[in-house]
Amino acid sequence: MKTTIRLLATSLLILAAAWPVRGTVPAGTGKPPAAVNSNLVFKENGGTKSLKAAFAGRFAIGAAIPGAELKDNERQLLFKHFSNITPENCMKPSPLHPAENRFDFAKADALVNMAKAKGLTVNGHTLIWHNQCPDWFFNDGGRQASRELVLKRMRSHITAVARHFAGKVASWDVVNEAIDDDKEYLRKTNWLKSIGEDFIA
Repeated sequence: MKTTIRLLATSLLILAAAWPVRGTVPAGTGKPPAAVNSNLVFKENGGTKSLKAAFAGRFAIGAAIPGAELKDNERQLLFKHFSNITPENCMKPSPLHPAENRFDFAKADALVNMAKAKGLTVNGHTLIWHNQCPDWFFNDGGRQASRELVLKRMRSHITAVARHFAGKVASWDVVNEAIDDDKEYLRKTNWLKSIGEDFIA
């Protein structure tokens, strides 16, 4: 089965081979950047240069991965070509915070520890989302929880998770997919229903 990192790596390799890398315009010179021959960029000492090395100083090369449990060939591909990773699911509310008074950081910690050992930068994903979010956030004894209670739970969740990963995660996707895919401005979610539009503020 094709994994996310295989697809990303394949797409980037095709893109890089077809699209010459452009240099940075020196500040104040007004001169256009010189094109870099892509055939030279990806060759190093007779072998293939990694994507993260080829684009170093221009932009980071990232991949979304399920966690630290990867196949050997996936790990080789990841560690060679990528500088940044984003967890697909293990940092979302349901896996991390399945019950109000219980956290499970095991899988997310394993991913972060692997990243640290290999020099990868982690983007945390995600603190607030309408999917993979347990119902307890919005319930109060079988009834709809009040705005104040849901806000308190949301803030408590964000604080606990951010503190746990402080110094280990470079950035966070704080609210994911809040904008509706269709005609509505904001997606109709339990967060919007319980708190109102300012849940993203």
